[in-house]
Amino acid sequence: GEDKEILPVLLVPIAVQMTAAAAESLALYWIQHRGDAFQRDDAIRAMAIAMGVSLIPFMAEVRYLGHLAPVAARILAVAPAFDAISIAKAALPMLGEVVQALREIWKERKAAKGV
Repeated sequence: GEDKEILPVLLVPIAVQMTAAAAESLALYWIQHRGDAFQRDDAIRAMAIAMGVSLIPFMAEVRYLGHLAPVAARILAVAPAFDAISIAKAALPMLGEVVQALREIWKERKAAKGV
């Protein structure tokens, strides 16, 4: 159907939007959890949730967060600082990984719907 033609064109803009959401959520998490309050796993979860929520307009479901957590963890690992610009710059080279995660989510979604 229509989804097959539209999705490949949307993957990169969606991935950019997802990385921006991850950057914003990590910056907000860091502002609210300084020093010992910063928990790596919670930060990764916050980033994955933000990425998933940014997908809702496109996929209407958030059950695929498992695909996003590994990318969020890698972004957190390479971010030189936790302001949104540093995180976005760290995430930019990982757009390919975000696009790949989107492809996996799309495949799972199609399989679940029997398309």
